[in-house]
Amino acid sequence: MKKFDNPVPVKLVCGLLYREEEWCDQGIVALQKEFGEIDFHSRSLEFHFTNYYFREMGEPLFRRFISFQRLIDPSQLADVKVWTNALEEKFARLSGKQRGLNIDPGYINLTAFILATSKNYAHRIYLGKGVFAQQELLFGRKRIQTLDWTYPDYRSYEYQEILKKIRDLYASQIKVERESGKQG
Repeated sequence: MKKFDNPVPVKLVCGLLYREEEWCDQGIVALQKEFGEIDFHSRSLEFHFTNYYFREMGEPLFRRFISFQRLIDPSQLADVKVWTNALEEKFARLSGKQRGLNIDPGYINLTAFILATSKNYAHRIYLGKGVFAQQELLFGRKRIQTLDWTYPDYRSYEYQEILKKIRDLYASQIKVERESGKQG
């Protein structure tokens, strides 16, 4: 039987969608307790790409992105999504709303941004535990490529610039780890 190399660790990224700052701030504190130090935190961005969440969350909505210093094994994405879903449910109970906070976890590697979802579709890959992976963006040398199914917000220049910054952080981190011999 052939032995497979361990996958290269990836950078965990969460997009937080919210109406009230209070729930976003509390979500970030809980995420940091679970996943460690945050190394990137975007400003709040107005979310105007769809009205899909308005009925559950109200409007206007905002999004922030955070990423974590500690890298993860990509196979952990399903566990992360299960954990963030439970956190969303907790905040729904506390806020008395259908949804006080929406958390979209994913990861960045050198070539792609992968998003976790609990909804199946033809182009999504099942990870287990009711979680699917969707390749949202591809990172080339000189540009970011969207795919036919890339969500409208992730097609925006603003989101892509944020994810490019996080990818640059990740690339530097991987380079340091390789030079120090921590990784193959």
